[in-house]
Amino acid sequence: MGNIESTQPACSSKFFPQKRFSVSQPSLPPDALWPGTDVGAWRLLGRAGCGTYGAVYRAARSGSEPLEHVALKLSLYPGDERFEREAELLSRVHHPAVPRLRERGEWVGGPGIKPYPYLVMDWVEGVSLYHWARSTRPTTRQLFRVLAQLGHALQATHDAGCLHRDVKGDNVLVGPDGRLTLVDFGCGTYPGASPLTEGPLAPGTRPYRSPQALRHQRSYWRHVTPYEAYPADDVYAMGVTAYRMVTGVYPPLSIEKAVRPTPHQLNPHVRPELSVLIERMLSESPRKRGSAGGLAYALEAAAVNAGPEADVPFVVTEQVRTQYALSPTHRGVPSRWRELARLSPGVAAVAAYVMLYFFTMRGTHHPAWMLPGGPGPEDARMTGMADTAIDASTLLSFSQWTRRTLAPLPVVAYDMPSKPLKGQKRPPCTRRGETEINGGCWVLLALELPCKDGGYEWKGRCYMPMGADERPDSSRYP
Repeated sequence: MGNIESTQPACSSKFFPQKRFSVSQPSLPPDALWPGTDVGAWRLLGRAGCGTYGAVYRAARSGSEPLEHVALKLSLYPGDERFEREAELLSRVHHPAVPRLRERGEWVGGPGIKPYPYLVMDWVEGVSLYHWARSTRPTTRQLFRVLAQLGHALQATHDAGCLHRDVKGDNVLVGPDGRLTLVDFGCGTYPGASPLTEGPLAPGTRPYRSPQALRHQRSYWRHVTPYEAYPADDVYAMGVTAYRMVTGVYPPLSIEKAVRPTPHQLNPHVRPELSVLIERMLSESPRKRGSAGGLAYALEAAAVNAGPEADVPFVVTEQVRTQYALSPTHRGVPSRWRELARLSPGVAAVAAYVMLYFFTMRGTHHPAWMLPGGPGPEDARMTGMADTAIDASTLLSFSQWTRRTLAPLPVVAYDMPSKPLKGQKRPPCTRRGETEINGGCWVLLALELPCKDGGYEWKGRCYMPMGADERPDSSRYP
């Protein structure tokens, strides 16, 4: 697996890559093993990333020379059935854009007496698709080719009788040479596989759910049968991935009855031919979406036939995101948020934080850790706000404080910055509910994806930055 540090969920910080040991450390959790630890026949060289269910290490076979690096994915939970499922899927799918499974096994050196399953796969250099698109500013022609690779990887998965069921930019790696790899098959399924969870939907990420899946979830109480996913669900998720990559925002959920701007309408830098293909992936009708392989060939043809304008570096600007959030056609955002957003980005961001706090404390939303696939309760705490009423004058005062301590926040979600924002509080993050992320202090919002109204998305959750100065005392204001 590649360098996925921009997408990995929080794991233990007890990891010191500069130290090496030749023996296992039984007392350490599976996400904090020392370099030099032996897991089966493999010696760990360093941790590459961590997800909700597993930690990924760079490893090599013990005693082998020269070292051939592999990716060793170790479960965070003993006996996790997802690893057996992922191993079965990888053994069935054979494609250059899907990691090759080398070995599966169990590690018995962790806490407790039960073994922790692990998988050994080919090592893949790369960053997440979203990070690649932001950092390299690819051309439209490159976007065509990368998305075509994703389509071929999905078609190979479907041809093997399997489904991925969690297609998103965080589960797609792009290497320095532009080669794509589809990873994390732990939520996938195949004929005869037992269900991973009880309930209407299998594990996955809500903004990438197809309209059919979301409608099934809404009407689950009437029929109480699990949703049966199809290849068209993976194709829809591919469309959401492409939409977000070229616009910087998620398309509105189909059940919100929102008007969805086309990618080209939202961002003029998106070539019309790319916009049309993305809209096809997002079709309401599964049949109109077509197969992943058919889309791959269409994307490859577009890359070949595009003119010189397709070789201009692609860009997603902050203006595009802000325009989307303020647009009256974006009815997926409740009117109360749009009214606040018209004040100013600073007021909107802080007001969103205040309102979200009261909504979550009143039970309007489930805590983030209670949602499927969420982190544990220790990651779901919130910093309390003053227990006084918040009116317009208070919001203006908060806005003045925000401008003094933080750079203006976006109206819609941004990905987590790689370093602290200007004026953001630095560690130690000692207040209740604060979490250290990339050198800054953040507060988890109990909110489902997509993050809206100033939230920053990180590892599948929404966060707000904490200012360096003390929080203003709202009791001073009427």
